Order: sequence, then structure tokens, then C-alpha cells
Amino acid sequence: MAQHHEIELRVEQGIARFTLNKPATHNALTLDMLRALDEGLAQLEGLAEIRRIVIGSASGRFFCSGADIKEWGDIDPAQMGSRFIRAGNRVFRRIR
Repeated sequence: MAQHHEIELRVEQGIARFTLNKPATHNALTLDMLRALDEGLAQLEGLAEIRRIVIGSASGRFFCSGADIKEWGDIDPAQMGSRFIRAGNRVFRRIR
């Protein structure tokens, strides 16, 4: 997986663990984080030794607060929302 400072991927004994670690925003997902998840999942596809994928949080208090809408900036909300929807759907389809 391409290194991403807010997502860690570890593989041990057939279990791939993604850990979200962006405590300042309660792990609000950015497009970069979605891309990193997508790339990591793509690398795991077809590996017979992977029996489970776990997505968790480095925090004991929260998992993920949703999309990080602050990164949307001046972009039209509908356009940015559709980008997030496409990226998110791609990730969730891979997980499925």
C-alpha cells in the first residue's frame, strides 16, 4: 500500500488490518484517505493468505465521523459530494 500517514495497513496471520488515525477530525475521511484504502484493498485482492480484513480506529473513543467536508473548500457541494460518493462506492465495493 502506498504510505499514508493517516491510515496504517498491517498483515499478520492472514488478517489485514487498516487503522484510521486522524484524531483531530475523529477520522473524517478525505479523498486521499479513500484512495489509500482503495489502493491497499487492491493490493490485497487475490492474495490467498488474506482471510479477513478489519478496518478500525487508533482511537478507543471513535471510529469514523464520515466525510471531511472541510476539504471541499470552494468546490460546488454537489460536485464534491459526487466525487466522494464515487470514491466511497469504489472502496465499499472492494470491501464487499
